[in-house]
Amino acid sequence: MQKRISALLLAMVIVIGSVLGGNTLKVKAASATVAMSPELAAEFYMFLYQLTETAMHVGGANNGLDNKEAMETLRDGVIGYYSASGEKDVDFEIKTTDGRIFKSVSGSSYSNGLVEYTTAEGQTYKLSRDKFTTLLLNGTITLDPDIYNDTDEEPTVNDDEYVKNMKAMFDAKWEELREIGFKDDSGDPTPSPSPDPEKKPFKNIALVTVGASLVALAGAFVKDLLDGKVEGVAAEDYYTGLGFTGKLDQDADGNYLIAGYVITRLNSSDYTYFPHYTYNTSFSKPLVAVYTPGSEANGSSFDIFAYSSSLYNPGIYATYQAFDVNGKPMSSVSSNKANSFSGSKNTDITYSLNIPVFESRDYALSFCKTGSLTGLLNGEAYDFPELTKSVPTVMQPLTGYEFAPGRLRNVNQALADAATKVQPETGTDTAAATKTYTDTMIDTMTKVAPKTEVNPLPSTTPGTETGDGFEGDSYKRDLKLIFPFCIPFDFIHFIQALSADPVAPCFKIPIKLESIGIDMVLELDLAWMNPIMEIFRLGELGCFVIMLMAATKKMIGW
Repeated sequence: MQKRISALLLAMVIVIGSVLGGNTLKVKAASATVAMSPELAAEFYMFLYQLTETAMHVGGANNGLDNKEAMETLRDGVIGYYSASGEKDVDFEIKTTDGRIFKSVSGSSYSNGLVEYTTAEGQTYKLSRDKFTTLLLNGTITLDPDIYNDTDEEPTVNDDEYVKNMKAMFDAKWEELREIGFKDDSGDPTPSPSPDPEKKPFKNIALVTVGASLVALAGAFVKDLLDGKVEGVAAEDYYTGLGFTGKLDQDADGNYLIAGYVITRLNSSDYTYFPHYTYNTSFSKPLVAVYTPGSEANGSSFDIFAYSSSLYNPGIYATYQAFDVNGKPMSSVSSNKANSFSGSKNTDITYSLNIPVFESRDYALSFCKTGSLTGLLNGEAYDFPELTKSVPTVMQPLTGYEFAPGRLRNVNQALADAATKVQPETGTDTAAATKTYTDTMIDTMTKVAPKTEVNPLPSTTPGTETGDGFEGDSYKRDLKLIFPFCIPFDFIHFIQALSADPVAPCFKIPIKLESIGIDMVLELDLAWMNPIMEIFRLGELGCFVIMLMAATKKMIGW
C-alpha cells in the first residue's frame, strides 16, 4: 500500500508541477542578436527629450519648445549629449509592448555602467552602457548570456541610414504629439486629441521608470545648456530674459568680457537682409549699450560704448554674418569692428548680451557714474544658475514610479502654463522672482506628476472585507483562508514553490588580511557548468519518468 501511495503522489507532483509551471524545462540560449528598430530607438530618445524638456521648464528654459526648428535642434542636442555623456551610472527601466525590458542599473559594480536586457521569453543579458548606446545608434548588437559585454571603444555609428530613419521617426512622433494637444509655434492650440490609436506617438514603449540619477543627468543638461556647453544648441534660443546679471564679467587678466549677439534688419531697394553680429571677446574698458526703438520716421538704433565717466565709441570685434529673409546666408562669415547699428523703420532690433542695455544715454551715464540700473532693458528675469540647481529636487516626484511615457506631455504642458503665469518683468527683484518660480514648479509638479496606480490587496482581517453595500457583506469570508478548506490550496502553493529556474551556485569568500594589506573577495562561480548541468538535469528527469512508469505498472498490476 505504501508503494502505491508513493507512486501516486510522485505522479501527482509531476503532473501538477508541469501544469502549473507552464513548461517542464527551460534552456538558456548560447547567444542572441538584439534588434532595436529605428522606431523604438526614436521613442527612447523621445522619452529622453520629453524628460529633458521637463528639466528645462523647471530650470527656466521655456522659450522655443513649441517651435519645430528649435525642437529639431534640441533633439540633436539631446541625442548627442546623452550618447556621449560621461555620466555612466544612470537608472531607468523601459518596458516594451512586446514584453522586452531594458533596465539601467545604478550603483552597479561594473566600471562602465550596466544595462540589463531581458527578452520576452525571460532571458537576461548584461551589457555595458556603451554597448547599449551602440545598440541605440546602430540597431543591432550580439550578446552572450551571463557575460558582461564591455568595450573600451567609443560608440560608433555604422549605419547612417538607420540614424537618419530614427530621426525622421522622431520628427513624425513630434508631429503626432502636436496633433494630440501641443501648441504650434504661433501659440494657437491644435485640434483636440485624436481617438485614433495610430496617432499615439509611443507604440513600442509601454511603461517607463525614472531613477534619481537620470533626473540628475537631465538637470546637468540644463546647466550645460545655460553655460553654452551643449554642442549645436544656443541657450538664448530657449531662455527668455537672459541678459545682464547686475555685474560686469571679467577674465583673469581683468579685461571685460562681452558675449551675445545683435540682429538688425536693413532694407534696400532690392531686398531685405538681416545682419548678425556675434560677440565673444574682451575689451580693456567696461562696456555699456544703448537701444533706441524705431519710429515712423526713423529706424531703430543700437550703440555699444566703452565707459568711464563719459561714453565713446570703442570699436569692438564681432563676427559678422548677413542672412536673407528666408534665413539663408548672403555672405561669408567675417570679423568686423562694430559698435553701432541701424535698423529699418518700425523694426525692433533683437539682442542678447551680458552687458547692460539702457533705453537712453542719460541712463547709461548714470550707471557709469553711480551704478544705477534705472532704465535697464535686459536685466535677467531669474537667477538661472540657481534654477538649474533646483531641477533634481523639483523633479523628484517623477522618480521611482512606473508610468506610460506619454504622460510626460501633460506634465510639461502644465509646467509651461505655470511658468507663463509667473513670468516677471526684467530688472525686478531677481532673488524673489526665482523663489516664486521654484515654488510654483514644485507645487505644479506635485499635482501633475504621474503616480503608479496600485490595486489594493483584499483584506484578510475579519470584519474589514468590503462588498457591494448589501446587508451581510461584512460576514463574507474567503474559504481558501480558513482551515480545513485551505488544505488543497496550500498543497497547490507547495507545488508552485517547487517550480523555479535552476541557478548555478556562486560562492563568495571574503579574504581580509590587514597585516599584509589583502582585502578581497574570492568568487567561485559555477555558471560555466550550466551546459553540462542542463544535460544532466534532462537525463535525471528522463530516468525519473521511466522509473515512475515502471512503478505505476506494478501498482496497476497489484
